[in-house]
Amino acid sequence: MTNLNGLLPVLALLLGYGIKYLEDRVQHKRTLERERETRRALRQDVIAERRTQFQRQTLLDLQPALMDLARQTGKMHHHDLVGYRATNKFHSEPYPDDVNEGFRAASALTSMLMVRVNDEKVRMLTTAFKSAASDVGGANNPTDSDSSMDICRNCSLNCRNESVSFFANSMKTIRSSKNR
Repeated sequence: MTNLNGLLPVLALLLGYGIKYLEDRVQHKRTLERERETRRALRQDVIAERRTQFQRQTLLDLQPALMDLARQTGKMHHHDLVGYRATNKFHSEPYPDDVNEGFRAASALTSMLMVRVNDEKVRMLTTAFKSAASDVGGANNPTDSDSSMDICRNCSLNCRNESVSFFANSMKTIRSSKNR
């Protein structure tokens, strides 16, 4: 019995050590999982913020590109109207090289930026704007050209408003995800 009395405290010590070891191991595993989840959430927030910044920059770059396309379209329209007043024939002369090249470059830049935009409505408005701008150059009479210019004007305004709305909603999403 004496041996058992001396062995009991040692067994209790070893059993306590074993239980504490298992408890620490489980707690460590839970801590690692929480930290992993926190890192994953932070990565997702960073990715969302980068995506929003990319969209913001794309929308900011798209606006001057659309303005340049509108400017070149206006030059084409003006060239056609001046020619119509002089000869009574609409689109009687080819556009000057600088106008042609300016329209081509503005159209290419607008296309490149348009495909980067996530918002479907902005893409549709930009496509409609580009189509109307091309219709100005292909119009057969002043009425059709004026009508296409009006469509360009409306699409430009709607596109700008939609871009602002899209960006504001993206920023709200980022702010709400940071407050989690």
